[in-house]
Amino acid sequence: MSLREHGISLYLTNEELRLAQERARARGVPLAVYLRAMALQEPLRSTAIPTIHLKTARALNQIGNNLNQLVRLAHSGRVASDLAKSVAEVLAVCRAIERDLLSSRREEPSS
Repeated sequence: MSLREHGISLYLTNEELRLAQERARARGVPLAVYLRAMALQEPLRSTAIPTIHLKTARALNQIGNNLNQLVRLAHSGRVASDLAKSVAEVLAVCRAIERDLLSSRREEPSS
């Protein structure tokens, strides 16, 4: 992507500005990104993470916290050491899923 070197002034009514801000916010993008996509008739990609992904990521984070506690207990000798290895593997999978969910983006149709 090339560096943008040129700026423009755009005059809007209060209502036009409110509407543009509302539409940009609904798509999870900054106003400038929204206006550029509309002006160039390009597809708009949302940076918003779907709510379902956030809920799943939070649940995985809670599971990960519990697994971390089990690993600490295993390292202190209060839980069988072979359990620690299994828990660590499950924790790594949970973290990978969480990263994938949080990094995914939905494509929003332009309007």
